[in-house]
Amino acid sequence: MPFELRQHTKRANVFRLHVIGNVRPIPPGMLSYKLEPEELKTIDTLPAQPLESDEAWTHVSVDDALKLRMLPITQNQAHWSLLFAMKRVDDNATVWLKGALINSKTGKIALLTSANTRSAILNNGNRAIKSHEGTYHVGQYTMLAPLSFWIELKSILSSI
Repeated sequence: MPFELRQHTKRANVFRLHVIGNVRPIPPGMLSYKLEPEELKTIDTLPAQPLESDEAWTHVSVDDALKLRMLPITQNQAHWSLLFAMKRVDDNATVWLKGALINSKTGKIALLTSANTRSAILNNGNRAIKSHEGTYHVGQYTMLAPLSFWIELKSILSSI
């Protein structure tokens, strides 16, 4: 199923995946560990026009500790490798992480968002799943991310 990016209607510079031809996005709460890399490589990022935003996302170095913060305890950490991650600290000092992981057994991609507090995810009305690392929790929702996230995802997937 081919995807396209559409801008979120309530937040500037935030985009999410839509199945081409569907009016609605992938349903909220669809924590997916099985996205095809080939389909994600074909996302057209050119039509997406980012607006000025006060959310500053930075790239962070990939390491095992970061992977543990991003991966829910429902997943076996030995089967996943972190491809890349981005970080933002909001006004409440909450650390948000967005990243892409690849499953070594299936070759499928997971797009995940985690925060260093459970309440940050619950305050958005979503389910929080404990990560493999202490205070971090993963949000059970579809990926909403800045355009730079989607461009980086395509770039990394094209190189593997």
